[in-house]
Amino acid sequence: MKTKYDPTLEMNFQMQEFHQEAMFWATL
Repeated sequence: MKTKYDPTLEMNFQMQEFHQEAMFWATL
């Protein structure tokens, strides 16, 4: 695991989280 803060990685992670949540709500 990288110790250096990577904003691109962080953004990508947040987008994945958001996408999963959106997919979850779409299935309800």
